[in-house]
Amino acid sequence: MINMDTVFILGKQGCDACIKAKEYFQSRNVPYVYTEFAKLDADSKRDIIRMLKDITEESIGYPLIYINGYWFFGFNPLTFDQIINVQEEVL
Repeated sequence: MINMDTVFILGKQGCDACIKAKEYFQSRNVPYVYTEFAKLDADSKRDIIRMLKDITEESIGYPLIYINGYWFFGFNPLTFDQIINVQEEVL
């Protein structure tokens, strides 16, 4: 199972992929924290932008999903299925 303390979804209002990501984790009983980027304070926004620039030069799409120390850009259920399956095999 995905570590319950490390799933964080950063989205934006009206984002269909963000809604699907929340539904995905909810349907698999994986706790997550969801926050809209626009609702963050200025310092948090600046810190996230700086950190993302350090890890990728590619364009970034929503949602931004943080799991177990890794960032994922956009929503791809197949990727998350693999992460869940790998962690269940370890347990």
